[in-house]
Amino acid sequence: MLEFILGRAGTGKTTLLRAQLAAEKTAQAILIVPEQYTFETERALLETFGVETANRIRVYSFTRLAEAAFLRYGGQAGKRLTDGGRRILMTLAIEACADQLTLFEKSAASGRMTDVMLTAVGEMKLCGIAPDRLTEVSALAGDSGLCQKLREVALIYGAYESLVQQTYLDPLDDLTRLDALLAAHPDFFRGASVAVDAFDGFTVQEYRILTHMLRHADSVRVALCCDDLDTAKRDLFSPVRRTASRLLRIARDNGVAVAAPVRCETPHRFQSAELRAVERVLACGAGEAADEGNAVVFHAASPYEEVEFTAAEIRRLILSGRYRYRDISVVCRDG
Repeated sequence: MLEFILGRAGTGKTTLLRAQLAAEKTAQAILIVPEQYTFETERALLETFGVETANRIRVYSFTRLAEAAFLRYGGQAGKRLTDGGRRILMTLAIEACADQLTLFEKSAASGRMTDVMLTAVGEMKLCGIAPDRLTEVSALAGDSGLCQKLREVALIYGAYESLVQQTYLDPLDDLTRLDALLAAHPDFFRGASVAVDAFDGFTVQEYRILTHMLRHADSVRVALCCDDLDTAKRDLFSPVRRTASRLLRIARDNGVAVAAPVRCETPHRFQSAELRAVERVLACGAGEAADEGNAVVFHAASPYEEVEFTAAEIRRLILSGRYRYRDISVVCRDG
């Protein structure tokens, strides 16, 4: 069964998800979070529910999940490829293909091709694209230039993969190897309650692992930061809704039941009404942001005016005597 827990930031999705997982008495409880949140999640489970429950719930990232499966069924033996090793092998692959390159002949000769191809291969592995698939697509390309470019990229990619497979295990292939391993051992998730938290989206490799979870686990709960599942909307939460839509499609394709979503609507994170109002305006454009001390909304005509206002506000706070520079943070987005 697939169940979504929906809500904007700070509405208690994570708290609810952990409480549901802790309350279940299944033999296998699994919580999947991004790599950087694994330690924080384990500590929170220990502090909130105690040692017995914290030990019962297995906290994994997708990488740690692969390691656990390899330890159980095998597949981890071998030399792990490092970034330096990747660079050497890619250079050798390009040199081996140099006589067959036309469009990339000059780039290959100058050595500039190595970094570009490493980035491209990394992206293609995340998307589950193998060299032979790239060759197939190149034959379908109507543009001769694009066709040749795809063919040469596939050629270098294939040569690189051959060199890797002779001696090394590439960590970028871990989830691809995990996908094959889970297909051969469906009992890994059988009878488990799985929860997935703190993701906005997934790679193709990760969707394949989620497919195995949906097929074989007793239940899969996914917490997503959005207020509904209406994909027709175009707003801040559109990418997350597309993630939910893809998971729903996977569930339908595999005959998995889908429960009604649980909605978390009460904002717990903000301590003042003004900040809650600002969050509501930024998230869904509803209501008006208050301007009563805890939050100030300033409409700047240019980035320079925005910076000047920020500097003046910092100066005012310091001169008031209530704050020091170390108490103040400036948070801005890129771009």
